[in-house]
Amino acid sequence: MDTCIKDTVAYRIIRQMTDHIWGSDQELSDKQVIAICRLYSGHGFSWQALMDGSMDCAVHLEECIESVIKYEKIHTIASRLVHGSFEVR
Repeated sequence: MDTCIKDTVAYRIIRQMTDHIWGSDQELSDKQVIAICRLYSGHGFSWQALMDGSMDCAVHLEECIESVIKYEKIHTIASRLVHGSFEVR
């Protein structure tokens, strides 16, 4: 059974936090949301604790989202540099 990532509670929490902190213009692909979920859970943090109001969990989720967003931006810039499509202004 395939479940769309956008139908999950984790996606809605991540999207809400992203909209609140970085704005609704910040795009997140399904791949990025999955990476955020894995990073968050991989460090031993609980989605249930987050939903119960744990500030430690909320701060850690924010850090995970920021890490994935920054990684994508750095990866995009590095790719442009390697492929020669980056313009210096």
